[in-house]
This record gives sequence, structure tokens and C-alpha cells, in this order.
Amino acid sequence: MSAQTSAQKQAERRTGLTKEEMCYLAESITVRVLSTDRLAQGSGTLVYKQVQGQGWRYGVLTNAHVVLEKNSLIIQTQDDRLYPAEVIHSFARSSSGDDLALLQFDSPVTYNLAMLGASSSLKSGDSVLSAGFPLLAEPSSSRGFACMAGSVSLVLDREMRQGYQIGYYVDVQKGMSGGPLINSQGEVVGINGKHSHPLPFGTGNQNPYEYKDGTLVSQSRELLESSSWAIPIERLGQTQQESP
Repeated sequence: MSAQTSAQKQAERRTGLTKEEMCYLAESITVRVLSTDRLAQGSGTLVYKQVQGQGWRYGVLTNAHVVLEKNSLIIQTQDDRLYPAEVIHSFARSSSGDDLALLQFDSPVTYNLAMLGASSSLKSGDSVLSAGFPLLAEPSSSRGFACMAGSVSLVLDREMRQGYQIGYYVDVQKGMSGGPLINSQGEVVGINGKHSHPLPFGTGNQNPYEYKDGTLVSQSRELLESSSWAIPIERLGQTQQESP
């Protein structure tokens, strides 16, 4: 994985960022995920790059429910370029069962990468920003990027089913799944994936607020349902070593 760009290093030295600065950084690391027939699927976050020939091979972290069972997709970057991409790892199919997938695409262009932070440092009331591309946005252009500020509602002491653990008060919209959740230092601490007041994930009337062992989350249903949810960014490092 490559070194961070000078702009990212400057941001990292800051003790805090304005919303405008955070949104600028967020847009530079967020991509749109499209199907091969160019229908919008959701969003993704640029998390690493490797030297590939005369250019780069990029890794995009998104949700497994964004890519569904597809192996080939298209990535649209901030400059509106389109690149064929492949799913190289579905965490949902691994032992973790997390709602994450890792894609790769090649490009001669140098793009910014997410600075990865520690979700364990988050606490209720902390300022965060959620970014992505709502499905209603026009897919032929990068315009339509959404950047929304809010605060952490709660961080559970362990993961719910599909890896969700960070609750926050941001009106995440469909299409923003796979986009970054960013702290006040401009670091990505989670991946958007579940908006507030959701329909149950899974079949039947399955409670979406269960831990992985099947026990119910004890916090009030009102608090849980009023929160959007993200998967901690640390799951990337923990799961990259698993077999697809």
C-alpha cells in the first residue's frame, strides 16, 4: 500500500477540520459503484493502492449488499472517469459474515486514499460526517455527492449481525451505503451501511438489532431505530487475511 499524499498528510497534522474541509476530503476518497449496465448500485471508499504497471491498482471498500452476487462492476471516480472493477473479497461469504466487500480497479490516475482512524476512540456526541451518492442522484456525473454532518449516538461494545456497531445521527440515504463515516480529524472510522428506521435485514421479521450470537441489543429500540449504522473500519484489516 502506498504512502499518503501530501494533502492527506497535512490534514492528518490538524487537530480538527471544518465541515467544508471534511467534505472536500470525503469527496476525493468516495466513488460511485455502478453495475455493468451503468445502473447505480451504491458508493465505495478508496482504501489502498498498489503499483500496477505504469499506474495504480486501487482497493474500494463497500457493502456486500451493494455488490450483491455480482463479480464485475464499474467504478466512477471523482473526475467522472469509469473503470471496470472486480469483487476480490466478499466478507459476507466468510466466517465474519460482515456486510462488506472489497473491489479492485486499475487506473493511471493518482487518487487520494482514505486516512483510516480508530473507531474505538468514538464516543456518544462526537461529531462525524457521512458521505456517498444517493440513488436519486444523476449517475452520469459525480454531481449529486452527499456530505452530511451529525453526531455519534452510541458505539456498541460488540458487533451486531453483519458487523454493524457504530450508531450515528445522520440521515443516510439509499445509495450512500459503502461510503465513509469520517471523524472530526478527517479519518475514516466506519463504512455506511444501514440507514435509520430500516426494514428488517434478512428474511421474515428478523430483529435487525441482534448481536452475532443472537442475543438482543439492550439499548432502547427508539435509540437503535433512530440511528444510522456503520461497520468499523478496523474490519478491513481483520478480514483481508480471510479466504474469499
